[in-house]
Amino acid sequence: MIWNQLLTRQLRVIEGRACREFITGLQAIEHLIQSFPDIENLSEKFEKITNWKLAPVSGLVESEEYFTHLANREFPIANFLRDLDQLDYLAEPDAWHDVFGHLPLLTNPTYSKFVETISQKIILTQGVQRQYLDSLYWYTVEVGVCQENGQRKAYGAALLSSFTEIQDALSEKPKVHPFDWQLVTQSAVKIDEFQNNLFEISSFNFLEELMKQLDRAVLVTC
Repeated sequence: MIWNQLLTRQLRVIEGRACREFITGLQAIEHLIQSFPDIENLSEKFEKITNWKLAPVSGLVESEEYFTHLANREFPIANFLRDLDQLDYLAEPDAWHDVFGHLPLLTNPTYSKFVETISQKIILTQGVQRQYLDSLYWYTVEVGVCQENGQRKAYGAALLSSFTEIQDALSEKPKVHPFDWQLVTQSAVKIDEFQNNLFEISSFNFLEELMKQLDRAVLVTC
């Protein structure tokens, strides 16, 4: 079964590459995702662990709908799974990306609050400010990397759920910049290709500092 192949391969490839917070979260929910999950059933069990519900969606949804879900602690889960020839990489988020890539870290209070907070701010902004926050979300939640005991680790869901992209991201190929608000928020979002540029936070706990800076930083970039 495709789900089982994805899970077996990804558990192997994230070893030594995923941040410890992801591994801890994965251990907390791994028993719930051993097979392709029934979203309604998974949502009920996941909510008891995290206070987050899951919302089935048909695939890519409009930005407003997506972030409104997140702002209300509902994580959108695609109701389809990639084909066998897409095991290594899929640009469009599917159930595998949403469940394996995102849900483990939602068990972490810091990450959970960060996703909720940035989403609440995104749906209240528009124009250039909205673009800045969209980029911030992308380069943290989706393709984020961090330092952990002197090593680079992945915490972004797009990396953690892709067999090939996590290896590419932690190789010498992309240019990895120290996290800089202006550089991050003014960088284009590329969802359908591997990243040429990544932005590294000094530790996973830096997300707490980002939340403190969020209001002030938005004003600075206007």
